[in-house]
Amino acid sequence: MKIHKTLAPQVYSYSRFSDMEQKKGSSLARQEDYAKKAAEQHGLELNDELVFTDLGKSAFHAIHKKAGAYGAFLKAIEKGLVAKGSYLIVESFDRLSREEAYKAQSDITRLIEADINIITAADGQL
Repeated sequence: MKIHKTLAPQVYSYSRFSDMEQKKGSSLARQEDYAKKAAEQHGLELNDELVFTDLGKSAFHAIHKKAGAYGAFLKAIEKGLVAKGSYLIVESFDRLSREEAYKAQSDITRLIEADINIITAADGQL
């Protein structure tokens, strides 16, 4: 994953699955396809360098935040490396968290407070 410090908002996408067995299936391709379509639907250009994934990282146990690309993205936001107004495209909110509701909401609130727009690609909602 590359994160560019820039003044211009960027479009990032994030894909995750929790079990490496899912790598044999279509989970990753489906999520990436959803992200591309959602970007187009919103008139955004998804840069392939800003696509990041956590393969075999559980969101229920927050492993993707502790030792994954999503955690690195959150840290980059804290360090000011992600421009305000940037977009994060995910298939659905459960890609970001499957933790208890208050913990999941806390992470989403962090993104919103950092002025990161979240697009859920499965339903096209911003």
